[in-house]
Amino acid sequence: MALFGRKINNSEHQLTFVKYLRALADGEIEPEEAVRAYHGGLGKLGIKPIRSLADDLVHTKQASSYSGTTVPAQAAPAPARSAASIAPSGNGEPDFSRMTPAEKAMWNIERWKRILG
Repeated sequence: MALFGRKINNSEHQLTFVKYLRALADGEIEPEEAVRAYHGGLGKLGIKPIRSLADDLVHTKQASSYSGTTVPAQAAPAPARSAASIAPSGNGEPDFSRMTPAEKAMWNIERWKRILG
């Protein structure tokens, strides 16, 4: 849910947006139904949506970053370094600020393997 922070902040009515996002996350409704319900909720509140219902119903590929930029489909991700090659900081943990998302995921997987055996 944290990845939707910007969408929540930029929504026409944040509480209504979160209501339907929560229902979607809980599997209570499908995405199209959530969009329609959100627009209906805005209408009941007398709030004009920024985008039309038709525009909001168009499925778009979203980046999972706060920058709002997308990576072109043909671009390959940077090769990940092995967990052993990521230099730890003074506390024994790697410098997460210098790691790619793939490296962070790999580090966490390896960490759980160490914990669980």
